Amino acid sequence: MNQQPYFSIRANGNEVTKSLKDRIVEVSVTQRTGLLSDVCMVRFDNLEELPIQLPKPGNVLEIALGYKDGTPDTHAALTPVGKFDVGAYELTGPARALALYGNSIMWDADFKSPRFRSWPQQGSETPVTLGDLVAQIAAEYGLQSGVSEALQSITLPHLEQSESDMQLLTRLAQRYDAVMKVAAGKLLFVTQGTGQSLSGQTVTSATLGKHQIIHWSRESIHYHLVGAVQSYYHDPELAQRVVVQAGRGAPVITLPYLYPDEASAQAAATSQLTRLKRTHGAVRLTVPGNPDIVAGALITVDKSVDHLEGTWFITEVTHQLSSTGYISQIKAVQPN
Repeated sequence: MNQQPYFSIRANGNEVTKSLKDRIVEVSVTQRTGLLSDVCMVRFDNLEELPIQLPKPGNVLEIALGYKDGTPDTHAALTPVGKFDVGAYELTGPARALALYGNSIMWDADFKSPRFRSWPQQGSETPVTLGDLVAQIAAEYGLQSGVSEALQSITLPHLEQSESDMQLLTRLAQRYDAVMKVAAGKLLFVTQGTGQSLSGQTVTSATLGKHQIIHWSRESIHYHLVGAVQSYYHDPELAQRVVVQAGRGAPVITLPYLYPDEASAQAAATSQLTRLKRTHGAVRLTVPGNPDIVAGALITVDKSVDHLEGTWFITEVTHQLSSTGYISQIKAVQPN
């Protein structure tokens, strides 16, 4: 089978691969599970006699990657890997090149503007769940909401919002150890470190053996090991701070924030303990390009690879296609 790496790039909805294919030097897409945006880079050979039109604010790139088996380019089986707002470009010379840098289309401009409101609204005695809050914010920006089943029904304490919707959701994602992201027209709020989709199904990107790994490394970060995490909440009846704890043993770390109630404090302590345990063991893998390997899923390494056998949670993957071929570079940690 003569598999050849291939790609598709659409600019503002128009396919440009055919006209620019011979001038595209490199395509790189990085997907992340954290609070940072997914990013892309496309580098062109910018011939002096036939310069490429420079991007304008608001230009959008849609990228798909994959392989073709000797088929016409238009019949190549490709997997979409992202939709990006071109936020910057770079011109270089004398070997003329144009590099476009894009961020995943995540935020409406208003999403980063301060908002002042109460959750629940004043006069309402019905508490707000995390699923309700995400759904309302998503609807305000024309998005669908997607919240993991484990997070959907969490009852939130009364919130006085004096920050942007992005900041509010980011803070709640940290408190409940979740991933908050906008993708494919959805505002996603997904449990971190489990590899589970919104349906509750575990997503495994691939199973790898030693012949499918170009390079690997593993590190164990002992200073991330803690016995317990403590946090405080304010008890209005006692008029004092009260401590809660997740885990046991030494060392013990204490969160600096004072939480409004016991449930919030306990959730924050548990989330921090889970995060630290998850990042104790980390691996980096370089494998032949595979667009089905996605951030937020699990990847399994079989027993043919010493020190790596087991299942890992993918925190970041960079798909890089150039004249030297197509590779995927993976960062992963221990799952929950």
